[in-house]
Amino acid sequence: MSKDSRIVLSCSTLVYKLDRFPNLQDNLNAIKEMGFKAVDLAAFENWQNINPSMLLKSPDFFNATVDVIKNSGLKVTGINAGFSEKIEDPSEEAFTRYTQEFRKLLEFSNAIGCDVVTIQAGNYRDMDFDQLFERIAQRAEILGGIASEYNISLNLEGHYGSTLEKLDNAVKMMERVGRYVGFTYDPSHYIMQGLTLEDTRPLVSYTGQVHIRNAKAGRMQADMETGEIDIAEFVRLLREENYEGSVAIEYFNGFDADLTNTLELRDKLLAEGLVLI
Repeated sequence: MSKDSRIVLSCSTLVYKLDRFPNLQDNLNAIKEMGFKAVDLAAFENWQNINPSMLLKSPDFFNATVDVIKNSGLKVTGINAGFSEKIEDPSEEAFTRYTQEFRKLLEFSNAIGCDVVTIQAGNYRDMDFDQLFERIAQRAEILGGIASEYNISLNLEGHYGSTLEKLDNAVKMMERVGRYVGFTYDPSHYIMQGLTLEDTRPLVSYTGQVHIRNAKAGRMQADMETGEIDIAEFVRLLREENYEGSVAIEYFNGFDADLTNTLELRDKLLAEGLVLI
């Protein structure tokens, strides 16, 4: 695939801590001021920036949030979501509540013109891994089927601390559920484990959403000067595997408070042929 093939560059709302911009509209305005025309929305219960439970409970909140996003003029390239219940909870009652919030988030996605949603793949601490892996796989298939009803592409994120933390398990999961869901590729979660970009290639063919920040061995987040991700190689890998979605810059928790790394990463990605819209 040529360097001119279209990959849209986006920015996550996570680049700003909630205490800096508790108001979503202010967050979106600040992202626009950095020159971005597309945004990746965080919708994590009791963290940032939209509580999925409120979308379900309050039609007024749902409609007001839709209006804020539409009026921002930003294209929403993805929603990165976490719900009030955890996907790994073995309780069927908890999964029913999870599914109710998930459906409402899909309705919200349609309302704002977003067709890509990312969910987390289950925290395995203090759980039997094999049992959890099977539970996540079964539920991913169910959720992927629901997402298809809304014409939404659902992705599981390869996140440190989740069932997809180890590369082999991530590949195994995608071989199992890839007919129903895609993969959200963020190389930082594997680079921090001492792996290389080339090591992660088997996951890119399943990828439906991409997050990027620099990282290095032992560190999920690193500044651009000391980080070990070669941005040109990263983009080349995406193109070689025919990825044509979006890439969202996602420094988080105030790591890049002055936005120096976000802006440098933006410029490097644009230099590699990514487009703002």
